[in-house]
Amino acid sequence: QFRMLSGAAGERVRLNIGGRRFETTQTTLTGDGKLQTFFSSLIRHAKPSQTKEEVFIDRDGDAFAPLLTFLRTGILHIPDSLSEAVVRTEADFYCIPLPPAEPVRPAGIVRHDGMYLSFAAGRVPDGGEGSSSCVATGDVRAYLQFGLHRNVVLGRREADGQWSTTRCRYSCLAGGLLLVHRTQHCKVGSDNEADVPTSGSDGEAQDPIELSAVVLDAAYIEVISCGRVGRLEKPFHFIASRTPTPGMAFVSQTAHNALNSSMAPGPGRVVLAFESDVSVGVMVTSSQPGWSAATASHYRAFCHRHAKAAGAPKTAPDETSRRVDSERESLVSTASPLTPSEDLWHIHIDNGNFTRTVDFVSLSDHALVEFVQLNAKHDPQPIWYRPVAKTVNPWSRPKPNARIH
Repeated sequence: QFRMLSGAAGERVRLNIGGRRFETTQTTLTGDGKLQTFFSSLIRHAKPSQTKEEVFIDRDGDAFAPLLTFLRTGILHIPDSLSEAVVRTEADFYCIPLPPAEPVRPAGIVRHDGMYLSFAAGRVPDGGEGSSSCVATGDVRAYLQFGLHRNVVLGRREADGQWSTTRCRYSCLAGGLLLVHRTQHCKVGSDNEADVPTSGSDGEAQDPIELSAVVLDAAYIEVISCGRVGRLEKPFHFIASRTPTPGMAFVSQTAHNALNSSMAPGPGRVVLAFESDVSVGVMVTSSQPGWSAATASHYRAFCHRHAKAAGAPKTAPDETSRRVDSERESLVSTASPLTPSEDLWHIHIDNGNFTRTVDFVSLSDHALVEFVQLNAKHDPQPIWYRPVAKTVNPWSRPKPNARIH
């Protein structure tokens, strides 16, 4: 039995929901008249003689508590002791519009909005000293990049230091099992599900398995076996692709072999310092001591699933700019060693030092990956850029058992 309410919009209201009592105002329950909730109807049909009576509703009082907080603050916080599904069921009963739930990535489903990296050294604990948000230390030895239509690229650093790229197809099975097949009998980029290699088809030639693994939480891949004489690879950690953050600086880990020899004595390192969403400082150093050059350049970040690129000028581009942008994105689609994906963020830097760059992928504040075509007979070689971060001041704290003289 419901007891109706009436009175001024700000008048206090007493609720008894499933035995748990609440006290609030009519303004809160109706969103100052902007929300058509369960309580709006109660208040609208209230009788003047029932203004101070308690309203009893035979529902879950514990699940109503976060809904009342949401009506008061606009912030939805569900305690760990409550089920989100139960709270949303109660919200449907009271006609309270909640923000959509965060998409849940089930275990065993790989992500396409970034790259999985395998490192040469072990992990560093998150928040460790001298590291702000490091995922791992050491050089990258392999990467997996999942794209459209079940295509995946496996890049691997060989014993001679060169990188090889293997185009594969993948399939995710029950429990997060992952099979990566080297492409032989299926066309790369095909959207036909029948082209996906399947194990157990009698009488058919099967693509060899390049990698078998287990996917955990969509962000960690534990390798079980590898096609190279069965040796095990180190695990892969997922790094999301995002646009560079202004204020971040990155330095190349290896020699930058894409330099124009007429501009520099020899290969060296490159530093990229992002000033804004359109401007980046480029510093090039040489293996010859005492030589370096720096300049400010314009850059553009773009993602194929976005109609407008991040950092694009607000003014309408002219016909020449449209043609250059179209050619640039076409180059990324055709010359890049990565498989096509609508979720990767690419950058292009208007600087003569990157004439041989076929693709430049931004992995948020963790890394940049530049793919350079050095020789037409070889795969594009990746150059990894690490963020420039502060190290620990050796004088910031006294050493254990150290004597101060």
